[in-house]
Amino acid sequence: MASSDVYPEYRTNATYFQVACGIYGALGTLLLDKIPEGVYFIDELLLQTDSRYGKYLCYYMRDWVEGENPDSDGLLLDRMRLRP
Repeated sequence: MASSDVYPEYRTNATYFQVACGIYGALGTLLLDKIPEGVYFIDELLLQTDSRYGKYLCYYMRDWVEGENPDSDGLLLDRMRLRP
């Protein structure tokens, strides 16, 4: 997302907007979904629970893409550890 797209509508930059959408999604999940107690990364929340986090997030952040990339090289930290 670009601040030039977000600012005219919400009067904030893209980073603050994305954080606010994440908090909105998390609160929706905590208040409305039945998930096991614990701490989750977003991918765990989406893949390992019946939460509707992605649906809540999309309410404002319409550019959210949910899915997996089987062609990915993995997480950055894992790629750094594999270097010779």
